[in-house]
Amino acid sequence: MYKVLTLFVFVFLIASCEGDKFSELIQSAKSIDTTKIITYPYNESIFPLDIIAPTIKWKNEGNSNEYLIIISSENSNFNKTYVSEGNKFRTPKEDWENLKKNPEEKIQIQLIAFNKNDKNKALAQDKIAISISKDKVEAPIIFRTVTLPFSYAVDHLETIKWRMGYISNEDKPITVLENLPVCGNCHSFSNDGKTMGMDVDYGNDKGSYALFDLSKEVNLTKDRIITWTDYKKEDGEQTFGLLSALSPCGRYSISTLKDRSVFVKVDNEEYSQLFFPIKGILAYYDKLTKKFSSLKGADDKNYVNSNPTWSPDGKTIYFARSKYYKLPEIENTMTAILPIELAHDFVDRKKLFKYDIYKVQFNDGKGGVAEPLLGASNNGKSNYFPKISPDSKWVVFNQAESFMLLMPDSKLYIMSANGGEPRLMRCNLSNMNSWHSFSPNGKWLLFASKENGIYTQLYLTHIDENGQDSPPVLLENFQFDKMAANIPEFVNIKDKSFIKIKENFLNIEYYGLQMGKNKIMQGDFAGAIKDLSISLKNNPNDYEAYNMRAIAYSELGKIDSAICDFTKCIEINPIFEAYFNCGAAYFAKGNYEKAIFDLNKSISINHKEPKAYYKRALAFYNTENYEKANADFNSYLQMNKKDYHAYLERALTEFQLGLNDKACSDLHFAKDNGITEAIELLNQFCK
Repeated sequence: MYKVLTLFVFVFLIASCEGDKFSELIQSAKSIDTTKIITYPYNESIFPLDIIAPTIKWKNEGNSNEYLIIISSENSNFNKTYVSEGNKFRTPKEDWENLKKNPEEKIQIQLIAFNKNDKNKALAQDKIAISISKDKVEAPIIFRTVTLPFSYAVDHLETIKWRMGYISNEDKPITVLENLPVCGNCHSFSNDGKTMGMDVDYGNDKGSYALFDLSKEVNLTKDRIITWTDYKKEDGEQTFGLLSALSPCGRYSISTLKDRSVFVKVDNEEYSQLFFPIKGILAYYDKLTKKFSSLKGADDKNYVNSNPTWSPDGKTIYFARSKYYKLPEIENTMTAILPIELAHDFVDRKKLFKYDIYKVQFNDGKGGVAEPLLGASNNGKSNYFPKISPDSKWVVFNQAESFMLLMPDSKLYIMSANGGEPRLMRCNLSNMNSWHSFSPNGKWLLFASKENGIYTQLYLTHIDENGQDSPPVLLENFQFDKMAANIPEFVNIKDKSFIKIKENFLNIEYYGLQMGKNKIMQGDFAGAIKDLSISLKNNPNDYEAYNMRAIAYSELGKIDSAICDFTKCIEINPIFEAYFNCGAAYFAKGNYEKAIFDLNKSISINHKEPKAYYKRALAFYNTENYEKANADFNSYLQMNKKDYHAYLERALTEFQLGLNDKACSDLHFAKDNGITEAIELLNQFCK
């Protein structure tokens, strides 16, 4: 007992000495104006009662190299002084716990900048006020961490993880699911936290959807996966079934089917994809009857009906709607993704696409009449991602100039769930605000933002009984180095437990195709051949497995094996790519006659694909058939005018035909566009 008491007195004396030591500095700060140097927390932010101690962060000011941090409470006698040489300071855990004893009390944080060589003179100072709510969050958060850019994550699925964490835990959120051999996307939960739904590309089916009961350990097996593609499968249209939502009772799941979307990889690490649906109806799956049905009122094919969400009682569906972007080129294809060449105007923002929020009665699956939600429709903006508070009073939705998902200008708005005048929320930050979710008790809204850089981070804001929110609180422990946190959702688990999801696709049906693809992307061609070979034993007529194995063989220089697999692809499905790949393999082997034969076949199937003309031109050149080579170079360059190296290759062909003027013209053009190999030929033949 004596030792403990002695230690307490020692700490108290040190704290008192520090306060006395800096009394002149504190006094000098009163005479200077406040400078905005504290960057976090945000002024007037409200912290949950169960959150861990926050880190105070600030900007360096002038030639200051030390900072005094003073934390004091309004009515209780808490007043502590700390010193830091860096530009951040984590509030001591024991002090934060003491502050929690007086929730809703105003807490002032004062920062005084000074130089350690002159400890009595303040160079700058800032003050903010925060408070700790009496309301807890309690429920855990499940979210996904993803590497950037998007194209890298797609090629390295092993880097994507699903994590689960409590804001009260000092430890990082645990990994719930990892090493999923396929792409997984949006997930949602029933109100009681007992059922989960998640988009997964099982079996290379983009419409696959995992639907399962939660427990401390879940085995994600094939029998727990349905596919939205089964809805009216006979019409031959592809379905992605993205942005699905599980009903509050867990019986139903609803999604956008028969969909078409703009889906473009963008060369921008911060915003590396553009995705938004342009066509689709809402349809639901009944877990009890195991049947799919469209939802009347949200199944008009003249519109795109997307990103549905349920009211807490399960009686109403809120969703985003816009006119179907209809083009003849789209109608003539059955694919779910808009061809890249038709999406350029959207990427360049020459064309915009805006959504309105509608609502329709679910009516036990019978549907009803869809009505625009006043305040979130017909406002010249794009409105999307509606989420309803657990008490059914409020709707929070996103608004941006155009499109949906990953919009830099997206802001969160709140208003009555019945419609009305929307209010721009105080929690919005400067760069993208999205992926929001209400806590089960309705007191907190979770959302994501790129405020602090390219990697999305998670934030909380408090929602009071009048729908008023507060400046946001960063979930510091939910950050992972060089990973974006997205798709965060609360799950209603009350016993502080964790779950673990294990994919067991491989134990039930060998998933060699996807694993083989992943290994090709990673450069493990021998490993890819092994996985793909096992996959082909289970499915000996799998076109894609033969095609991928042929690619792996080619990378290892095993051209004969590659030709055998490409030939098998032609037998299974004699499409353009099969003939082209086989022709290219024969070309690599030096068998130009067989290469020309297969390339002829590919061009007869699709005469608009430039790469076949180019490869055949090279094959003709190598057989000394210069006229046909020249004709193919002409066709290729009409379709691909910016392949400047091909002008040099055509020039070589033209020299063989005695067309020296044309050859020299091509060489000049190639040189002017950076093809340095053309210079020597110009000096040699075009003096």
